Amino acid sequence: MAEFQAGLIDSKGHYSSNEEHLLDELKRLDLIIGLKVASSRLRPGGEDPYKALYISDEDVCSLLDPVAGSRHQKDDPSLRALADEIALMEEQIEEKSSRSLERGIKLNLSRLAETFRLSRFERDAVLICAAFELDTRYERLYAYLQDDLTRKYPSPGLILNLLCDSPEDKVAFRKHFLSDSPLIAGRILEVPGSGEQAPSMSSILGLNEGVLKYIMDIGVACSHHGLDLDQNLTSFGTEALLPEDMKFRINNLANRIRSSGEGAVCFLCFLNGPRGPERKQIAELICRKAGVGLISAHLGLAPLEEIESKVSSAFLDAGLRGFAVYIDGLDCPNIDEARSQRSRSAVLRGLSDFDAGAFIAGQNSFEPEDISHRSLFTLEVTVPDYQSRLQIWKKSLGDSFDEAEISDLANKFRFTPGQIRASVGAASNLAALEGREKTSLEDLYEGCRSQSGKLSSLARRIKPRYAWGDIVLPLEKIRQLKDIQGHIKHRGRVYEEWGFGKRLSLGKGLNVLFSGPSGTGKTMAAEVMASELGLDLYKVDLSAVVSKYIGETEKNLSRIFAEAEGSNAILFFDEADAIFGKRTEVRDSHDRYANVEVSYLLQKMEEHEGVVITASNLKMNIDDAFLRRMQFTVDFPFPEEGERLRIWRGMMPEAAPVAGDLDLEFLARRLKVAGGNIRNIVVNAAFLAAEGSGIITMAHLVNAAKREFQKMGKVCGRDELGKYYDHCNC
Repeated sequence: MAEFQAGLIDSKGHYSSNEEHLLDELKRLDLIIGLKVASSRLRPGGEDPYKALYISDEDVCSLLDPVAGSRHQKDDPSLRALADEIALMEEQIEEKSSRSLERGIKLNLSRLAETFRLSRFERDAVLICAAFELDTRYERLYAYLQDDLTRKYPSPGLILNLLCDSPEDKVAFRKHFLSDSPLIAGRILEVPGSGEQAPSMSSILGLNEGVLKYIMDIGVACSHHGLDLDQNLTSFGTEALLPEDMKFRINNLANRIRSSGEGAVCFLCFLNGPRGPERKQIAELICRKAGVGLISAHLGLAPLEEIESKVSSAFLDAGLRGFAVYIDGLDCPNIDEARSQRSRSAVLRGLSDFDAGAFIAGQNSFEPEDISHRSLFTLEVTVPDYQSRLQIWKKSLGDSFDEAEISDLANKFRFTPGQIRASVGAASNLAALEGREKTSLEDLYEGCRSQSGKLSSLARRIKPRYAWGDIVLPLEKIRQLKDIQGHIKHRGRVYEEWGFGKRLSLGKGLNVLFSGPSGTGKTMAAEVMASELGLDLYKVDLSAVVSKYIGETEKNLSRIFAEAEGSNAILFFDEADAIFGKRTEVRDSHDRYANVEVSYLLQKMEEHEGVVITASNLKMNIDDAFLRRMQFTVDFPFPEEGERLRIWRGMMPEAAPVAGDLDLEFLARRLKVAGGNIRNIVVNAAFLAAEGSGIITMAHLVNAAKREFQKMGKVCGRDELGKYYDHCNC
């Protein structure tokens, strides 16, 4: 046994360094291993060199009666002396550690146990795993103790055998390796490839790399990818753009944290507000003022199977450094309920064992049931009003743009100060990529769109391609559309600067109905306004929204409007009578729930403060309650002959090879079709020409027209085509 006895602790009354303490803990571990090895050698067959290759009769007897082996160990004088030596060494280590801590000497293994409230057993489990990482001789020792040369890694079974004296103790301490235990759930010990399952008795246990570095006092790195270490906390530029009342609250909270002293900063701060960089920047600002570091983790885009790992890694790394932790993405509108619940459960579990500051950011309240050990604070991160946004834009842009251009930005984009700064930065980067020193207005709009929230798979972004010159409508309808554009452009000034918003508790959004036959330009009009205003346009996919399952349609609608709230985009519902249809008399449960869907949509549209455009071919099918909530209703008429001619001419690109015999006046007069049909005819004629002569002729247009009429279920004969009928070959 002499090779395992490393001698007792020196006569000094304290440790001079973390390394001295760690070496003494390893000496104690050597004595524990020596005791187990000596005990196994005294058993029958213990000296057999081939013991690991077969199971002997003596092994079976020992397995069936482990109590006898334990009793034999207690009766042996040499083993009893070694056990006493271990107990004495443990007592001396504790005494020297206490004196070292009184002198301000950092002992990281002890601090780790204190920070995460680890028991003596849990701390020794960490030591056993750390020893394997520090000295290769433990590989052979662990393989010997596990009766298998290939099992040289630490495992729950090995740890229990080393630290437990009886079967009852093994059963009792097995709980420390369950999936919700501090060691496993907190990712202090890791089980490669196990996912979220608890390790088995023979599972390989590894020590978290960050924990190992912390124990060795060689610096700590983030233990998992996806965590941000905000050591410098450089987001203080945000402070100048914050409202005075927010600055006042931030300073008070920072002072409260700073005055608490090291080790006593245990608070929970809710940062409630719209998505964007603002919430994290405020957390960084508070920590910078309080002299506290910050670890942050965003859960919104994390793979489902990595949520628990990411949360526990954030709390682990923050705990090792004595930092605060920032968690975002718990209530992103594009995540489902199961994912949201999983994230909340992981955060609650992390908070329960974390004794430092925590920031939780979201748009909904997040209140754990038991926060009695924490000081609770709530900071409302609100979108500034129009005048404040205007001033922030002016500060951020200087004299680069005129008053009207800056006013348009403040009106159209309801941004927080952080989003405004980020938009200006993104615009500057776009200009740099193009090799331009000066940022253009187009760069600014693109930067703003990059900071606006993106809608989920329930809506598809449409990139606007049309301008006012592309749409063909009666002059009166064009004026109506420009009135709508002006309403969107100036709503910030009217509602906020002029005070009309104070007169309205609801209904400050803009709801518009486009009605008319298919192909008359409803979608094009929505694109024109989005293009002219510089806003994103999202077309809602009704096939994904409407569900046969009760309650699912409402959930999808809620998700769309929640996402649209921070997107600064125009929502476009096409074929809207599918969900905006009239409520009916209730005859059965299906009627009742169908009416609930309509009522719910009415409520969401009234609450929504953005722009919603709905389009329908059949206005008479729209529920009257929706019509009353529409600020604008535009009827798109079927085009007359003159308008059809403009559409025919407008559909021909300048670069298209066109024959000189095209009689567009004849087609406009004789073919009474909408603009969408004209578009199809012209495009199909171009493909016919590409397959044939390479020049678009009247024959190609006539043949394409006949096919379009066939698709619509109509006849296109001599009455329609007249003298060009003979050009048909289909």
